[in-house]
Amino acid sequence: MDSFSATAGGVLRPMAELDACLENGEPNPIRGALISRLRALGIGRGLLPGLIRNLAAAHRIHPHLSLRQFNRRLHYLGWGDLDLDYHTWQLALAYLESEGCRPTIQ
Repeated sequence: MDSFSATAGGVLRPMAELDACLENGEPNPIRGALISRLRALGIGRGLLPGLIRNLAAAHRIHPHLSLRQFNRRLHYLGWGDLDLDYHTWQLALAYLESEGCRPTIQ
């Protein structure tokens, strides 16, 4: 079974394509940097799609959360072992915006 990566807009990309992007130079440098930082935080390849979906959902519903509130939201969603640092959080927000993830509540 092929494993997939989700973008903020809900488009699924095969994980093999994701790996190839990281090895051959990611066309979206923000995405590549975000994935590298998340992997360095211990997020496994198979967990990246779910985490990116949760990041996108949290941002769409609660766009004005501080880093501390965002981490609490991720803990509530089941990511208890994960605490994003400021730079990873900023990369996540920049990536989500670059992919068209806009807040549903202004």
